[in-house]
Formats: sequence, C-alpha cells, structure tokens
Amino acid sequence: MTDDRAHLPALNHARSYVYMGTARGMCLDLEWHESASDMSAEEKERVRIETIRLDQEEQNVFKGFEGHFFDDGGRIGGW
Repeated sequence: MTDDRAHLPALNHARSYVYMGTARGMCLDLEWHESASDMSAEEKERVRIETIRLDQEEQNVFKGFEGHFFDDGGRIGGW
C-alpha cells in the first residue's frame, strides 16, 4: 500500500493471498476486502494498493526471500 503505517485503519480492509504460481515464483493477490465499502474513493486512492517486485522494495529488505521460500519447500513466507 502506498501508506502502510501500522496505525492506519485502512489496513484492516486490505487482504492478501500468497500462493505458488504455475512456474517457480510466488504470487500475491492484493485487494480490498468487501468491508472497505465504507471507505471513500479519495481514501482508497490515498492508501491505494500497489504491488512491486521484491527486489524493488526500499533497502532491498526481502533480498533472498524467494530463494529461502523454495529452499524450505514453499512452507514459509507470506503474511
């Protein structure tokens, strides 16, 4: 999300689903839960959901994450 500070109530309405793709690679579907219907369009845009590649995350904090996921049999990761 463009603004993911832990105290923001909008985070209660975002849902993520992490799963294995058809080839080697983790997939993530990120969407608004139906409970977000009480959020205005402006609020949704201010904290819009966006996805980026793990290697594009600031300070490369997820470096090696995908490799560890597969090395451990695909049993770790996601939140």
